[in-house]
Amino acid sequence: MADESGAKGYSGTAERFPGELGIFAGLIIPESLLQTLSQTALALQVRFANGGKFHIADVAPNRQEELRSEVLNVIQTHQLVCVYEAIYVAGFFLWYEKQRQLIEKVRAERRSPIKISSNLTEESLHDHLFQGLIGKAIAWCEGHYDNNYHLTVLLDNVDKPILRSFMTGTEELLGGWSYSRPVTGFDPQTKTVVRGRVEGKVTIPEQFRLSSGKTNVTIAPNGKFEELSIFPDVLSNWLNYYFKEKNKTHLGVPPNRRATLNGFPLRDRIFGFSDDCQSPPVSERLFCHPNVVQEGRTIQT
Repeated sequence: MADESGAKGYSGTAERFPGELGIFAGLIIPESLLQTLSQTALALQVRFANGGKFHIADVAPNRQEELRSEVLNVIQTHQLVCVYEAIYVAGFFLWYEKQRQLIEKVRAERRSPIKISSNLTEESLHDHLFQGLIGKAIAWCEGHYDNNYHLTVLLDNVDKPILRSFMTGTEELLGGWSYSRPVTGFDPQTKTVVRGRVEGKVTIPEQFRLSSGKTNVTIAPNGKFEELSIFPDVLSNWLNYYFKEKNKTHLGVPPNRRATLNGFPLRDRIFGFSDDCQSPPVSERLFCHPNVVQEGRTIQT
């Protein structure tokens, strides 16, 4: 079960406040625990929302800490594994600006008279967050079951375009990446339309490749077990609040490292910290906060 908190806009949007980030968080729940946790979640609905589906933001401020304590107890009691992905809005924006400037430079240096539209399409932060989240969940499953598993990602109902983007991001992780799109230009000398195609392909090195395939993962945004959404909702909201407070004194602290979560109650239930990677993940290299880039700071583990 997964849910998001914080920003989820596009790469052309700057941060609204220092250290703003987006978070997608989830819990890996064994099938054998679904009914038990469903009953627990329904009981929380009765206690905190008069029996209806709710989010922590709907709970009175003086009871939110009580709800967090309940969710903490559930996760620790059942030894549930948590995963999350966090990306800074400012880092995402800076990455986009660098690409835009590169395209402008290439456009200025072109010698061909053919005029081609080369506007850069903005990337979705929401999509990148989900891809990071699902990648960590798949990695945990492979580490425990090789490729003998099936992971069903339960989400609140989402629009079809978002669902397609999530599925595309998952398929990229499981089968490499290829890109193909038509390009149209205009030749002012002959006054004719010129058509072509841009193609690209990335092959993941064997040592970094996942052994899972498309049949190992299903995304199910159909409201099934929707009462369970309170668990990732609380987790993502909690992490977002924690990072907001952290960034007040340590702006740009790497959000996906274990040391950053020192003191966070659920730190030891979280899988997928970048500290455990052979090399820093792509998202940490590309989307780090500009403050870290400018000061050259790192966080000790």
